[in-house]
Amino acid sequence: MIYHGDARSLMFKAEGMKSIITDPIWPNHSKVFKCEDSAALLWTTLSMAPKSVERIVIVMGGDSDPRWMREAIPMKYPFLKTCFLEFCVPSRKGRNLYTHLMAYAFGQWPKSKQGARVIPAKCFDRETEKRLTWHPTPMRISHAKWLVKWWGDGGVIDPFAGSGTIGEACKEHSIPFIGFEINEEYCKKANERIEYAPQPFC
Repeated sequence: MIYHGDARSLMFKAEGMKSIITDPIWPNHSKVFKCEDSAALLWTTLSMAPKSVERIVIVMGGDSDPRWMREAIPMKYPFLKTCFLEFCVPSRKGRNLYTHLMAYAFGQWPKSKQGARVIPAKCFDRETEKRLTWHPTPMRISHAKWLVKWWGDGGVIDPFAGSGTIGEACKEHSIPFIGFEINEEYCKKANERIEYAPQPFC
């Protein structure tokens, strides 16, 4: 379920969830989404997170400056690790061969369980799914599934739900999910996407 509205005023609806996995507005995308201060936006949003939240995973482009997170991640969530979300087919941005996204994990490690004692640091996207046309920066579903599998312990919040990819991945993994999206059109389409996403076999 994705709620339409500003996550900063709606986070109370996600009490009990333990993980935040989100692809927020990156500093180099602030003009695309008309955000003057992406670090301040992320800081105020995460500061409103329910007390139940144990970990935060932030997804950013491989060409995004990670130093902005010093002002955006509350200090009570210590750094854990960096993960690489690689593309099957890279693209070019000027002189930069764009090959991957980065996922930065903070807070507490998910519970150790059989088949997930050690958390890997790399996901390679082998899918060639059709890119969404109604959202400017959709995440790859293969990347979202990988993040949710390894970091979604205890239910997932996505305060910048966008195209709903994290929500779809949670549904496919049978993990509880609550998202927030301030753009009404994106919210409606993302909820439809999650509704029609395949459910796992029992």
